[in-house]
Amino acid sequence: NKKARLDFAKKFEHWTEVDWRKVLFSDESKFQSFGSDGIKYIRRPTGTRYNSRYQIPTVKHGGRNVMVWGSFPYNGVGPLVEITGNMDAIMYRDILTQHILPYATRNMSRSWIFQQDNDPKYSSKLIKEFFIVKKMRVFDWS
Repeated sequence: NKKARLDFAKKFEHWTEVDWRKVLFSDESKFQSFGSDGIKYIRRPTGTRYNSRYQIPTVKHGGRNVMVWGSFPYNGVGPLVEITGNMDAIMYRDILTQHILPYATRNMSRSWIFQQDNDPKYSSKLIKEFFIVKKMRVFDWS
């Protein structure tokens, strides 16, 4: 949404490089060991449908994928955690406890800010209370 992006840019236009260096960004993503699990489109000349030059090899068993949750500060890479099954608020809290807090204590400034997206599990009551108890500053997207 253009308006939301513009509002965000205006809200943080005064931030300096020093401000952004305090932010520990995070996100989760799925990686496929072979290709994509989405639809594949191929552009080819008319009449060349079965020409091997215009075909994509497939893996019949579907390949393997891995879901990871990771974080990254301004100067490198933070913790990367493999996610087994579906992540819920409890698993997320455990990741924060076991990986993010120790990492941030060792590598970030005392005034670090944690950035996460707006996934519902990240804004659950359990996680909001966790942030309060642990006195974690969370990046405000609004």
